[in-house]
Amino acid sequence: MLDYIIYYHFTCVGKLWKDF
Repeated sequence: MLDYIIYYHFTCVGKLWKDF
């Protein structure tokens, strides 16, 4: 379950970084 949270957070950060 921890991996899922990390993956979700990483994806969100990556999306923000890419958008920025």
